[in-house]
Amino acid sequence: MFWFNTQYTHMVQSKSFLDEQDLSMLEERLESISWEDGEAENMEIRSSQIKWIHAGDPIFQKVGQFILEQNVKFQKTIYGIEPLQFTTYHAEENGRYGAHYDNKSFMGGYERKLSFSIQLSDDSEYDGGDMVIYNPDPIPMSRNKGSMMVFDSGLLHEVKPVTKGIRKSLVGWVFGPRT
Repeated sequence: MFWFNTQYTHMVQSKSFLDEQDLSMLEERLESISWEDGEAENMEIRSSQIKWIHAGDPIFQKVGQFILEQNVKFQKTIYGIEPLQFTTYHAEENGRYGAHYDNKSFMGGYERKLSFSIQLSDDSEYDGGDMVIYNPDPIPMSRNKGSMMVFDSGLLHEVKPVTKGIRKSLVGWVFGPRT
C-alpha cells in the first residue's frame, strides 16, 4: 500500500514496504555486520549505533526499484544510492537524532536528493522515538514495522528521544548532480 500526501508533495510512504520474510532475512544478514557508533557533525544531536549495508545486498534492489517508481512524483535527477545505514536508538543511551537536513554535497559534484527510512521495530518495542519530518508542520512517520518513508533530503527531520526500549530503522540517501 502506497500513499502520496498531496498537501506535502515532498514525501511518499509505503506502510508495508518490507514483509515478514524480508524482515527476517534482513535481520539474519545484519547479525554478521559489526557495530559502529552513530556519527554526526555535532555529536550533541545524535546518540545511536549503526551498521552499514553495501551494494550487492538484496535489499538494495528492492529499495532501488521503489525509489525509481516513486521518483516520478519527485522528478529528481538521481544516479544511485549510498550504503544503507541500519540504526538502533536505545532508551538507556537517550537514543535520538536531533533536527537536521540530509542534503549535503559531495566531492565530484554530487548531492543527496532523496532520503528514506524503513521502520524495523514493532511499535510495541519502544516508546518515544518518533521520526518527524517538518514541511513546515510536523509529520510523523508510520510506526508500522516494515513501512518506508521517502522524502526530499532538503526537509528538516529528526528522531525524537526513545524513552523506553529500542527503535530500529534502515535509512539511506539517493544522490544526483549538485544543483
